[in-house]
Formats: sequence, structure tokens, C-alpha cells
Amino acid sequence: MIPYTFEINDVSFASIVKKYSYSTDRIPVESPRVTTMNGVDHVAIIRYRGVLSLEINPQDETSFNSFCAAVAAGVLKVKYRCLQTKTDVTQYMTVSGMPGTLAIQNASRKVIDGLALTFTEL
Repeated sequence: MIPYTFEINDVSFASIVKKYSYSTDRIPVESPRVTTMNGVDHVAIIRYRGVLSLEINPQDETSFNSFCAAVAAGVLKVKYRCLQTKTDVTQYMTVSGMPGTLAIQNASRKVIDGLALTFTEL
């Protein structure tokens, strides 16, 4: 379990996040560039867009499917700990892809592994 906040639509999933896989980023959103006659670019940073990347621990097929159903809801309200600002932030985000890999299969269960997610603020 990671020592940081990770909630999707007010449901905590911090307990299934792989240890040491939690990373955040802040991407600047810039105003349109204006190039003056002397060749100098002028731009202003309007705001920062948050990015959260993490991996999920191996899950049995039922837990994996329920997590994927929560993530597949489209635009998600994600609460996470921003490592750059040292604060918990809540943002509306989308997720890019949900690749899963079958790790173990036996007579009683299937375990899904390899779920790495990247959430990007709208």
C-alpha cells in the first residue's frame, strides 16, 4: 500500500496501488505564443495540468474487473497527492488505456497483472 491518497469518484483505491510506482507531474498550459519583430517569443503560463501515473498490484479477475469498471466511467474525479506541491488535490481527469496481462491461471482463480495507468487533468 502506498502512503498517498488515491481516490476515484470518492472511492479509495490506495490499497491496491503498487509500492514505489506512484508519480505525479505538472505540465504547464501556455497562452498562445507571440513572436515580436525582434524574434523574441512571448508566452505566459496560464495554469498547470496535473498528471498521475501509477501501477496496480496483481488482482484476481473479479477485483480487476470492478476496478476497470470504476476507471472506465469516462471523466473521473480523482483525488491524489501531488508530490510537487505536497498537497492533496482533486481534479477531473481522464485515463489513457488500461492494459492488463494474465499472470496466473489455475483451476480456482485467474490473476491479472501489469496494469499501469496514467491520469491526465482536463
